[in-house]
Amino acid sequence: MRIVQIIDTLYVGGAEQMQVYYAKAAMMRNIKPVIVSLADSKHSLISKYARHEGAEIIEFAGNNLFDLRRFVRLLRFLQAEKFDVIHVHLNYAIILGTVAGMLTNTPVVVTLHNSHKSEGWRKLAVLLINIGIKRVIAVGKSVSISYENDLPRKKIRIVPNPVIPIQSIDPTERIALRREIAFDPNRLILLNVGRISIEKGIDDLLQTINILRRTHPQVFLVIVGRNASSGDPATRIKSLNLQNHVRMLGTRSDVPRLLSASDVYVSSSLSEGMPITILEAMAAGLPIVATSVGDIPNLITTDTGLLVPAGDPNAMADKLIYIIDTPGFSAELGRNAKKYVLENHNLETWFDELMKIYKNVLLER
Repeated sequence: MRIVQIIDTLYVGGAEQMQVYYAKAAMMRNIKPVIVSLADSKHSLISKYARHEGAEIIEFAGNNLFDLRRFVRLLRFLQAEKFDVIHVHLNYAIILGTVAGMLTNTPVVVTLHNSHKSEGWRKLAVLLINIGIKRVIAVGKSVSISYENDLPRKKIRIVPNPVIPIQSIDPTERIALRREIAFDPNRLILLNVGRISIEKGIDDLLQTINILRRTHPQVFLVIVGRNASSGDPATRIKSLNLQNHVRMLGTRSDVPRLLSASDVYVSSSLSEGMPITILEAMAAGLPIVATSVGDIPNLITTDTGLLVPAGDPNAMADKLIYIIDTPGFSAELGRNAKKYVLENHNLETWFDELMKIYKNVLLER
């Protein structure tokens, strides 16, 4: 069976990280992973990781969604390669991949990764899903619910995102890494990973640290990710005088090591699907304090972490204080989180579900 994955970009993000996991699982089954990026992503970390896992990556960059030259190149590629199934991710890929699938008579499967109602080109993507998609997958229940009214005739199958085990690092390496990122290995390190944008609620997180430092001055927040917002969080950090309590590392290639070197994972998102970063934090055995949005409540229970309302820095500060002041409870949360996620978000089980969907689509041709 020949499958091609088509995605908007291979920049850092949850949907993009899934391409790395797909490549890894496919190679374990002797299936050659082929990934098409609709943007120039050759120098991105995700592209590098996917290639390392054995993926063949083809890029069809364009000036905009309606770049005809890009679409013709994509169409010719699909016609020449004669794939059995096209699997599309994110709106550009949904739009272009579905039209190309219809023109080449290739069945198309889609994975819906988030529930953003205002997401660019969503209406056109939904129209094409209704017209030309054979199977619809959602990464979580909240994402599925957000599309139910838009896709009344489509059965949405939930296939939760997977995660791979994250190994602990050597104690000496851990101390050195903590000194590198927080300057003092004895600080209490809170970690946040992900694209920096409005929906990630970074300003709320900075306000939380501003509250927290008054009673717990040892707290140090490390933010990892590419700034995709119109503003500069560094300016906000300076205005709150948090330079000694917050550090932005930008994009890093060693997130598993950073997770292993940290004490608590925090997420202040205003909206989410099923965030890979939280799955990875759970796999690393970190206690988690997160906002109750998207599918996060389906991951974080009273046994695996603490939830707070979105947009409430005071509530997040209160939960973090409890985590910090009760280390035994905190350690138990981390252990439970690791056990849960490795049992319920297994890479092999996830890939098996995808293969069943692909095979069922082909049986209907």
